[in-house]
Amino acid sequence: MKARGRIGYHVARNPSETALMLEELAALATTVAEDRSRFSALLPTARKLTRNDQLRIHALYLDGEMIAAAIQPVTGGEAWIWQVFVRPDMEKEAVDEQLIMRLTEWNTRDANIAVTRAAPGVGPYLAERFWPVEEGYATLMVAIRPGMERAIDALARDRRD
Repeated sequence: MKARGRIGYHVARNPSETALMLEELAALATTVAEDRSRFSALLPTARKLTRNDQLRIHALYLDGEMIAAAIQPVTGGEAWIWQVFVRPDMEKEAVDEQLIMRLTEWNTRDANIAVTRAAPGVGPYLAERFWPVEEGYATLMVAIRPGMERAIDALARDRRD
C-alpha cells in the first residue's frame, strides 16, 4: 500500500478533535449504503459521547484522505471498538487489520484504558487475531424455590452443550 502513497494514523481524543473527525468519517461512510445507515444510527450517541470526552476515533489516512476509522467509546477504563469503517476500494488492502494493530498499540500505552473489547457487531474475528480470547466466563443459576435442584442441574447441562 505504500506504493499508493503515504500512510498516516491519527487518534482523536478530545471533544474538538473527535467532533472534527466525525465530519470526516461522515464523508467516508457515505460511500456505501450500509455504512451510511450504520453511521447515521450511531451519530447521535457518538456526538453525546464526544461532548462528555468519552469517545476516541482511530483513523488511517492515505495521502491525507481517511481510508479507515474505528469508533471507540471509553468509559470507566474500558474501551470498546464500536464500529469500523473502511473505504470500499481499500478493503482488499487489509486496512482494517492495520487499524486494529495500531489501535491495540495505542490502547496499551493509554493510561486511561485498562481493557479493550470489540462490540458484538464489529466482527470479533478481526480483534481475535490480535487479542487473546477471554476465558473464565461463568453462569450462576439460583433456584427461587426449594426442591428445584434437579431442574437447575438439567438446565445447567443444557447450557453446557
